[in-house]
Amino acid sequence: MMTHSCRALALCTVAAAISLGGCARGGAVGSSRLTPVSDRLSDESFARDLALIAAQERRVMQAVAPATTERVRIARRALEYLALARDAYERNDRSSFPDDALAWAQADLASLTGGAAATVTSAVPMPGPAKAAHPFLAGKACYAETQSPWAQTLNGMEARAGAPIVPDRPAPVPVDERPLPERPTRCAGPERLVGVPGNVHFALDRSMLSSATREVLDRAAAALAPFPNVRVRLAGHTDVRASEAYNQALSERRVNAVRDYLAARGVSVERLETDARGELQPLVAGGSARDHARNRRVELRYVLCDGTEIPLSEELSDLQLEAIRRRQLPREKD
Repeated sequence: MMTHSCRALALCTVAAAISLGGCARGGAVGSSRLTPVSDRLSDESFARDLALIAAQERRVMQAVAPATTERVRIARRALEYLALARDAYERNDRSSFPDDALAWAQADLASLTGGAAATVTSAVPMPGPAKAAHPFLAGKACYAETQSPWAQTLNGMEARAGAPIVPDRPAPVPVDERPLPERPTRCAGPERLVGVPGNVHFALDRSMLSSATREVLDRAAAALAPFPNVRVRLAGHTDVRASEAYNQALSERRVNAVRDYLAARGVSVERLETDARGELQPLVAGGSARDHARNRRVELRYVLCDGTEIPLSEELSDLQLEAIRRRQLPREKD
């Protein structure tokens, strides 16, 4: 399997061949690279990166004419890369995949506009290791889910040119027809975990663990020690304030903080699964300080080896209410 560093080196070679500016990534206006992952925290950077992807799609459609069979095939593949880049970016993929997919699309665009076309076209097929490892590419139905909105226009151009319209990938297998994995009939583990928390909480706009939260997680680590087969699914959440992109990043920091603390208390990292869900799944819908505090949480779900979850109740001992800011009234004149 191609390592991340090898894949990055290959992309740099392709980028140099088509004069895309090397491997340096930037987020300035007019750049051909996405904003660095560490800086993707504002609505402005989010909008700028999506505008860059949309601009690349328009350039592909402008470059496809004359629409021969080969040029339409390359354009379709470039649009598919851009659709995958947008899908991964909007779901806050923190890996290099959105940048890689954008670079593959730009390489195909270069082959449509001339220059290093002959050498670049064969350098950008979808790599098997990246497809198998990525959550949005591993599923069989990903082709339909990431279809570019320009695909129908390309199909019409190809039909007018008299070329057959054949998708680059086979049609996805319907979910109902996929075989389900077999589960073990017996699985050793507790039916209940007494006194174990189902969640921990955070202060407003914070991902640090309070002393009360650390005590709650100490209980969780102690309860897990006798049961090495029990896995823990950690899901990070925020309240609904701030932008969706900012909250997504904040929930990721929170869930990573809980994972790291449990690992430091002896829970194997292999037993810990993390998922950052941002503001999309509030526990309660109210707008009071207590409602917001209950939504600022990381949920802990304890799972047996057969996939069965152990039922737990909500933990409230570490709830962190934000301070109420009182409006200062003007002083009366003497």
